[in-house]
Amino acid sequence: MAFAILALTLGVLYQIFSSAARQAVHAQDFARALALAESKLTDAGIVDVLARGIQSGKTDDHFRWQRTVEPLPLPDEASKGPVALVPYRITVEVRWDDQRAQRRVALTTVRLGPGA
Repeated sequence: MAFAILALTLGVLYQIFSSAARQAVHAQDFARALALAESKLTDAGIVDVLARGIQSGKTDDHFRWQRTVEPLPLPDEASKGPVALVPYRITVEVRWDDQRAQRRVALTTVRLGPGA
């Protein structure tokens, strides 16, 4: 009887610990993807030229990123003359494959850049 109780207890403990380990790996991947997205968002207009378009790439591990830069429409009054600064929407999306599904994180911001 004691062996049966011990076996059941160890089986439940094994499931709990393996589930916790999977969740820790998922949280670590999410944190790395978020840091990559923040980095690529910061690079736009500072390291890389702020211009309309799409850039993408891969990291050495399993992350793929894509940055989209698009100008936002100006109100009618502002678009009548020459514009020195234009607002751009910058969106960075990072994707990676998990054991069960494809995961993604996306960040968006607005930044002023040179007018076209």
